[in-house]
Amino acid sequence: MIPGPYAICHIDFPENSDAAIFKTLRFGYDSAEAAYRELEKVAAEEKLDVSECGVIREIDREEAEDFKS
Repeated sequence: MIPGPYAICHIDFPENSDAAIFKTLRFGYDSAEAAYRELEKVAAEEKLDVSECGVIREIDREEAEDFKS
């Protein structure tokens, strides 16, 4: 298991763009599993289609630097 924190986000692709815009809906989940368990509920509360939502893991700068190497 990869430690969190994880967040549930609304993911939007503006017209004619490949760049996604992530809007955090809920955050602070300790595991991906915990966030996914809440995904449908959060989407419904926000009146969004669940297919427009996803789970992301927040990383700090140090961890991001590790991805570069």
